Amino acid sequence: MKKIEANSLEEAYDKACREFGCSIRELKYEIIQYPQKGVFGLFAKKAIIVATQNAQVEMKRDDKPQQELESSLNIHIPNSYLGSSISSEGLEVY
Repeated sequence: MKKIEANSLEEAYDKACREFGCSIRELKYEIIQYPQKGVFGLFAKKAIIVATQNAQVEMKRDDKPQQELESSLNIHIPNSYLGSSISSEGLEVY
């Protein structure tokens, strides 16, 4: 859980995404304070959010990529299971 301050909500979301290394869809956040411009720049307030990374996404990132898993299992699917065969006349699909 991190507190993020920025001039706008968009900047706060962007900072949070960069800090966690994820997209905005993978963030859980709560808006603590909306930004205010103030009068002639006086009494301006920054946007404040508290952000965390979604726990389900963290677990996904720890899994092996699918290609590594397939190569470690050495899976081979024969052509007969794919519904095609190669003959002297060319490729037949059935």
